[in-house]
Amino acid sequence: MTVNEPPKEKDASKVRTFDKVYAYLDQHLKVGEKKANFRLPPIRQISRGTGVSPSSVRNVLLNLAEEGRVEIFPGSGAFWIPNPSRKREELVIGINSFVAPGHEATAQRLWSSLYGGMIRAAVKESLEVKFKPVAFDLASPQAVDFGNLSHTVKGADCFFFSYPSPMARHIVAFLEELAIPCIFYNPISPTETVNFLSPDYFGTARRIGRIWARTGRERILLLQAPGAQRSTSCQLLYAGLTTGLGMERAVLPEVRRLDIRENSRSLAAGAFKALVKEQKRPPDAVHCTADESALGVRDAAYELGIEIPRQMSIIGGNGMSRHEEEGLLPLLTATEQPVGQIGENFIRLFQKRSANQMREVPGLYFPMKVLIGQTTREEENELLAGDRLA
Repeated sequence: MTVNEPPKEKDASKVRTFDKVYAYLDQHLKVGEKKANFRLPPIRQISRGTGVSPSSVRNVLLNLAEEGRVEIFPGSGAFWIPNPSRKREELVIGINSFVAPGHEATAQRLWSSLYGGMIRAAVKESLEVKFKPVAFDLASPQAVDFGNLSHTVKGADCFFFSYPSPMARHIVAFLEELAIPCIFYNPISPTETVNFLSPDYFGTARRIGRIWARTGRERILLLQAPGAQRSTSCQLLYAGLTTGLGMERAVLPEVRRLDIRENSRSLAAGAFKALVKEQKRPPDAVHCTADESALGVRDAAYELGIEIPRQMSIIGGNGMSRHEEEGLLPLLTATEQPVGQIGENFIRLFQKRSANQMREVPGLYFPMKVLIGQTTREEENELLAGDRLA
């Protein structure tokens, strides 16, 4: 590999700084031998390897970006471009940017991971990604101004629906008529088999159900926020839990579904306390569709004197509790959605659909990781940590 020489007009100290970083990239990372769009190490790692301050390393990378040798994506890193003369194809992705009030922080974390995955995959394919946000509430698609929507989505190559609902079907039909293919995070319904990327809710819940059946949990609660119409993820979670429980028991343990208006710590706590009062006893295990709700159940359990996890296990649904800054203990056991992986594969799925001029491509499910905490018993944790159940 031959990197560009440092600019002649730089003073001697700056030239030495550039030389050190260039030499590190060339000799230690063998950048010239990497495939196109090789991701560079973090700035602090380069700083430690060269003895150059992080701010100076950042300036070198910015200079390389100006020369077309590096492309920098905030939040995703810097990528080496072996052939800077190659023109990058542009991909404009329409995104539904509507967020329900009170859920901005969670949405921001999810979108950051999702967009980061899209950008990483696009860089590998020499694509320049641009996002076109469009805000409409899928719970009220009848309120959508289609004239304005047609203007807003103009120029989009595709549209990505995060957490779609069956009520969005006529919005999807409208976009498809404009020759804007739509791909979804989650299928629109459990019977849908095309044009989506989704966490494997069913497979993960089935595994949890089997574990709870094996460890003697008899009364299972699924606390969910299904929205105006029961969401696909809630239906798949329920089907997975009941299937898993049935695989281990001749007589199926009791599985109850409890709806709340939205995934909220306070709403979940109130609903759980009301259920225990009505039933005169708590469930043995609770699986929630989001960590916010699981933390609410945990709050209510403490207030009611229910011992976690001896009397009752709790599992959250999206791994967001690991981003909480308050560091509440005990740490919640939760399933983590593969958001970044879904973002990466979105690019590949769209390219497949576009290249083959297909209206439909097979949907894809991705395994969910279990983040083990202290709200499940030791014997449950051993099974949750295993690769498979015998």
